[in-house]
Amino acid sequence: MKPRRSAEWLTVVASAIVLGGFACGSVGSAAAFASSAGSAGGPSTPVSALPQLAPGSAGQVFPDSTGPILAAVAPSGSLVGTFGGSELSGVSHQGHEGPEGSPGSASTATQNPSADPPMPDGAAANASCVACSSSVAWFSLTTGTLSNPNGNDLLAFVVTTYGQSGSVSASDISGTSLSWNLLTSSTFQSVYHQYFFWAVGVTASPVALSLNPGIAASASSSILFALENVNTSSPVYLMVSSAGFSATPSATVSTSSNDTVLGVLSTGDAPIVTATPGFTALNTVTDGASPISDETSFAEFEPAPAGGAYTVSPTLNTSEYWGESAIAFQSSAPSRLVAPVISVSPATPIDSGQNATISTTSSFSGGTAPYSCQWLEESPGSAVYSDMGAAFACGVGDTPSASTGPLAIPGTWSFELEVTGSSSGGPNSATSNAVTVTVTAPTVCQPGADLQGANLAGADLAGGNCRGANLDHADLAGADLEGADFQGVNAQHADLAGVDGAGLEAQGANLRHADLSGADLVGADLQGVNAEHADLAGIDGVGLQGQGANLRHADLEGADLQGADLRGANLEHADLSGADVGGASFQGANLEHGDLAGATLTGLSVDQPTNFDGANLKHTDFAGAICGSPDYITASGAKLDHDLEVPPSCEPLTGGPPRGPGGPPHGPGGPPPGPGGLPHGLGGPPPGPGGPPPQPRAPPPPPPRLPGGLRGILA
Repeated sequence: MKPRRSAEWLTVVASAIVLGGFACGSVGSAAAFASSAGSAGGPSTPVSALPQLAPGSAGQVFPDSTGPILAAVAPSGSLVGTFGGSELSGVSHQGHEGPEGSPGSASTATQNPSADPPMPDGAAANASCVACSSSVAWFSLTTGTLSNPNGNDLLAFVVTTYGQSGSVSASDISGTSLSWNLLTSSTFQSVYHQYFFWAVGVTASPVALSLNPGIAASASSSILFALENVNTSSPVYLMVSSAGFSATPSATVSTSSNDTVLGVLSTGDAPIVTATPGFTALNTVTDGASPISDETSFAEFEPAPAGGAYTVSPTLNTSEYWGESAIAFQSSAPSRLVAPVISVSPATPIDSGQNATISTTSSFSGGTAPYSCQWLEESPGSAVYSDMGAAFACGVGDTPSASTGPLAIPGTWSFELEVTGSSSGGPNSATSNAVTVTVTAPTVCQPGADLQGANLAGADLAGGNCRGANLDHADLAGADLEGADFQGVNAQHADLAGVDGAGLEAQGANLRHADLSGADLVGADLQGVNAEHADLAGIDGVGLQGQGANLRHADLEGADLQGADLRGANLEHADLSGADVGGASFQGANLEHGDLAGATLTGLSVDQPTNFDGANLKHTDFAGAICGSPDYITASGAKLDHDLEVPPSCEPLTGGPPRGPGGPPHGPGGPPPGPGGLPHGLGGPPPGPGGPPPQPRAPPPPPPRLPGGLRGILA
């Protein structure tokens, strides 16, 4: 399974799984599968956390490059066909036939469709040996001609034996001028052996070799194949071996990008082998002997463009003893980019809205110029990195640094530096280690802090000083803002729904399009705020101070504004339907086109009426408004429409100052009528003593229907 792009180069740790030994022939337990390389018959050596070693050493770890491309077919007789876009011809092999056996079968490996880049041409051969002895060569093998030799080719030779009486070494290979190396000599279940030899410097001529160790073995099998574009100075990047008894052999190797992973399997009893998903089978060779245990050699490969952990896991049709090796090969050119190392400052958590600095402590190296660098960031909760700023040109030895900018969202941020070089095969890249920055929500705001987009939902900011802070699009839903200083803050589009803002000081704040629905704003000071289009539906705004506030198109539906001071406020087109504005002061306010349908207008007392004095009430909707008896409403000098419709409940008064319980029903415009006379202004002067009563005049037209205290203002 290919991993997600790592935040840093993988640390290579190689290990050979060495299982406990047991008596030969026992079933259901695993025997030791030990690796000994460099010379045959050496001690068992687990491959674990090895440093860089010379070719031929156990568990080799080499400086990696761009990855080898495995090139192979398994020919049988003469084969003409295409492979990797080129033609193969005249490819053949020889297999030595022992006293009881027959040559191993050959099959054609196919190109992995996911291989990147395409595989060049190559060849493979196989052979078998039954009841091998020192009197004859075990194997005589010949590869085909490589169509694109470049001097960086490698031959790989896999041998599986059973019942061998001694050891096999590289010196037992003859017939070529190549220098052979033994990568691994492994034993499992005491009587099975796996050998992996390699040599570099393949030319355009066919390569023939013979293996004659001068020792006896009951049965053996072998595969010979070629790889191209291999780093001949250090072809093996890493090898890991394991063993067991099951139908699921497995070994995992961790490699860097552009390597090729090779899986080599040795088993007994000739099972049917199915390649690892995603891998391409090279060949399966069996000695063909019976009743002697049929030794099987199997090889498969997969390019590793992404690098990471690759598991070789072919399947068998039946449980067998097996030994599995996973080997990572590296290519010759271009040299692989070595990732830079970065650090972050400060290393301690920072408050939301603060910056961090990312620095390069060790530059990158390798690869091919020109290079491009790109800072990457992963925000809290995200599963992918995104670009932080634009890409920029860089070179080997450079140590760039960058500021993260304000980090608003609390949580863990992650940063990387990606370097991309160029090569004839396309761009190649390396990514630095990841550094993290922990961002915490501040318990107390800082004046002028940039908290744009910050997630402060439920934060405790009671009594905090956030004066002048930038809270644009910030999430403060449910936060405790009691007594906090929000003077001059920019909180447009902020989510302040349900906040506890009792006593909040927010004079001059920008609350355009902010959501304060359901907020507790009892006694809050919102003088001069710009809350145009803000959502204040259902707020508890008893005693709120909103003098001069801009509340155009604001939603105050169902708000409790008893005793609120909204003198001079702009409430044009504001929705106060169903609101309770009892005792509120709208003196000089602009309520034109406002909606007070169903609102409660009754003042709190004769000393605290609902005050519309001088207010602009043109086109205001009072449909269904509630006026008590008495209503305690004043509207001296208010601008009203003559056709204003007011519910009957708002008609207890005919005009004049608000009346309290038991007070006189007179309104402004004259003294109360004398005894027995008509109301002043409806007839002539009051009658003199004993004189005849004056003749009544026609009564004036009735005043418009307004809320009680509003009526008579226009009369």
